[in-house]
Amino acid sequence: MQISNRIDNLNSFQKKNDNKKDNKAGTGLLAYMGGTAVRNSIILGYGCTINNKAASLLPKIVPDKSANIGDALEQAMIKSNLKNKGIELIDITKLSNKTIIDSNGNVKILNVPSQIAKTIHEDFLKNPLTKHIASSNNPVIKNTMQELYIRLAKIFERGANAAYFPNSNKILLNSEKIGYAGFHEIGHAINKGFSKVGKVLQKMRILSIPIAGTLSMIALLTNKRSENNPPQTAWQKTKNFIKENVGKLSALAFIPIITEELMASAKGKKLAKNILPKKFIKNITKSNTIGALTYIGTALAYGFAAFAGNKVRDKIVDKKLQKQLQN
Repeated sequence: MQISNRIDNLNSFQKKNDNKKDNKAGTGLLAYMGGTAVRNSIILGYGCTINNKAASLLPKIVPDKSANIGDALEQAMIKSNLKNKGIELIDITKLSNKTIIDSNGNVKILNVPSQIAKTIHEDFLKNPLTKHIASSNNPVIKNTMQELYIRLAKIFERGANAAYFPNSNKILLNSEKIGYAGFHEIGHAINKGFSKVGKVLQKMRILSIPIAGTLSMIALLTNKRSENNPPQTAWQKTKNFIKENVGKLSALAFIPIITEELMASAKGKKLAKNILPKKFIKNITKSNTIGALTYIGTALAYGFAAFAGNKVRDKIVDKKLQKQLQN
């Protein structure tokens, strides 16, 4: 084989020298690990910096007391007919310690964080992706999950997050801290209860991250093709297309999430306009905008991470095979 052809096919791994099979496998593994490390580092870095910074702006949009946001959200639940649908709005500001007496007559005090944790646990039990681990009787798993519920509960209690739990049909938030976001969460409930498109998008959105991960994995496991070594089969052509467009495809995998989020914001804001004075609507717009930007930013971060990881992977392979050609 001529040197020029060997250079054209640096990354094809289709040379027939059996003595170099181990080198090829080792190079491929090293390249995959390197590309994966770069991809994951970018995603983690984005999540810990830009995304967290943007999300931290939401609790700063504190509802004006004159807006009576807690009552406004209750009105929204009634006007939207969500209450008749069995959707429950849990406003943390209205919770207080509960005294519980079990079947043996033992008295137990259930504080507010524990009540919030119980709500989260109930949703985990009804979620197909988490119900097995949430219902586990393994002491280690149970304790770990309980610690997770409490940590999440404290986040909700201090108003750092609000959420709609579609599996248990509950909306959870602190209306005094992050009340404006409540209309957006009500919008999610409206999507599920009254919109076929919204309901489908909610089911599709859970696949976004797995799809992005799968696309990236295919790209990292696929070798570059040259004009002298074009893809032959349909599967080879598919892999080659994914590899050449992995950044764009990974970002596009988040379209169901972004679309459903925008729908929820629009429906929640429309509802708010019929309940709140006009001067408060701008805060809902601001809250919705920040939320939307976090999801769009996440899509772009996953896309860039996949692109960069794939490039690093190919550079590692090229460098290794260049050395082999020189030996």
